[in-house]
Amino acid sequence: MANADEGKPVDEGAVFQTLPVKASSDLVETWRKQYEGFAEPKALAMALGEDGAWAFGWLEKAPGVLPAIGAALQGCEQARRQKEIATPCEIIRVNDQELELGRAFAKRINASDATPAMVWRFQKNDRTLYLAGSLHVFKSSLYPLPAAYEKAFSDSESLILEVNLAAVPPQDLMKLRQKHLMLPDGKTLDSVLPEPLLEKTKKEIADLGVPWSAVATLTPAALGIEFSQALFMTRGYFPQAGIDQHLLTRALQGGKTVDQLETLEFQLALLGEMPVDLQKIQSRTTLDSKTLSHRPDELLEAWYLGDLQRIASLMATDYDASAELRNWHRRVFRERNEKMADQIAGLLESAPQTKMIVVGTGHLAGDDSIIQLLAQKKITGVRLSRDGSPLKEERVSPGH
Repeated sequence: MANADEGKPVDEGAVFQTLPVKASSDLVETWRKQYEGFAEPKALAMALGEDGAWAFGWLEKAPGVLPAIGAALQGCEQARRQKEIATPCEIIRVNDQELELGRAFAKRINASDATPAMVWRFQKNDRTLYLAGSLHVFKSSLYPLPAAYEKAFSDSESLILEVNLAAVPPQDLMKLRQKHLMLPDGKTLDSVLPEPLLEKTKKEIADLGVPWSAVATLTPAALGIEFSQALFMTRGYFPQAGIDQHLLTRALQGGKTVDQLETLEFQLALLGEMPVDLQKIQSRTTLDSKTLSHRPDELLEAWYLGDLQRIASLMATDYDASAELRNWHRRVFRERNEKMADQIAGLLESAPQTKMIVVGTGHLAGDDSIIQLLAQKKITGVRLSRDGSPLKEERVSPGH
């Protein structure tokens, strides 16, 4: 592992991904060529301040992509703290693939204050509920969130998450994992996955730097989830930076009441209930890194622009491998949304209080979304723009 913070700026004219860097163009080119000469697996992390101050960290010849990423971030953090750069470190290269900095993404998209946010406000008498969409993996450099999220959070006396992970003790988490995510009777994936898929899976896992023994006893569905999360990390998205986790941490620090719509055990049990044949079908798609490699980027852009239609389309492609898989997920997804919509409707009848409810953004998109199910109950709300003001044309009503 190494971190690079040497080199004095020669000029102020260099840029990286359209952002200014306090370095000469020649030095930027030297960095690029030096990294290109590293042996794979390799990763490069960077902190780039608003004023152009910078810090790097990298690792080459790693035992896998994930160890390279972890070491690069660690080296970058050391250099960032030494230079007192406030901007967090981000992964900008994995092997020879360049990733976009969060600030560069925001500058490229250039969403206006009037752009729809994934936030709705429901009111009844003295009760106000904000319903907001989360991305469970996110880039830390994209905080703070749009003003609509910040207003909903600051106005609310309590935070209600899809699942409150802070309420699950580590020992219980291990028990739930064993109960719902592990193959029964000592079986392993070697005897469950068909040979071509098994061979591909082992290669993908090895490339990440994860020992096969660490995942061999997982169900195919559980392996798919862990692989997807690892793949998102290779694109610079991390679960600890997820919007729900970010808001949970702030709520606990600020003394807000925290509750949940579902439990972790309920969600894991649903995963375990998926028929094994369907798990295998889904695994073929999930374990295709080429298919999923740009999925987090597409989800982020859709969320950032408030594009519900695109969110619904991206979700649908996850289950297109077979009609049986589509039907199973559609049924489970609608059932969950119906239960969450019922709970939200009940909260509007509870004691007067302002609450912020945060669920995965996918639950807010499509014909079976929580938004549409509430509308069918004649519960209307107003969608907010990024600046927190109402979008009059986005008022939710029955039949919308």
